Amino acid sequence: MKNDQQWYAETEKLIKLYWRSKERLLRLREKERILELSRDELKKNLMRTKTIPEYSRKFGIVSWEARKGDFDYSSIMVEYENLVDEISRGLIKNNRVLVSTQIRIYELLEFISPFELVFNRLTNEEKKLTEGKYLLNLSNYQIADILHCSEKRVRTMQKRIIYKIADWLGKYNTDHLAI
Repeated sequence: MKNDQQWYAETEKLIKLYWRSKERLLRLREKERILELSRDELKKNLMRTKTIPEYSRKFGIVSWEARKGDFDYSSIMVEYENLVDEISRGLIKNNRVLVSTQIRIYELLEFISPFELVFNRLTNEEKKLTEGKYLLNLSNYQIADILHCSEKRVRTMQKRIIYKIADWLGKYNTDHLAI
């Protein structure tokens, strides 16, 4: 490809990268929501588990196995401590994954924000076209069907969008074009 046309391919790559990053951001936000729900559930389980010895002291609740003859309560306490440790480990693991997910979300937001300014200048039809072309890998025919227009119009719009974005990003000057 000629050096003077390299900006076209670079702009297409940026559009594709933008939509892929946006999709990844949506998946990470969903993962973050699920991890937060899981963390809240683990916290509830830990709080419920920590109340077991309190109930045992208050109401004298002892398991059926413990009621048979002389029984050493240390095995029950070991089992209880293992349960608390297991929940605590799960909570720590969940928090680590949550923090790494939130860091990745922050990094993606930082990366996407300049492109958001550019893409917010596009019309909804132009956004649909770029999303269909560069995220969903739809053909021009399929995009034309979605937008209720001809394939030729899709091709023309696609070129104009690339010219616009390249101009807005400073990669190509379109002052001499009638866009």
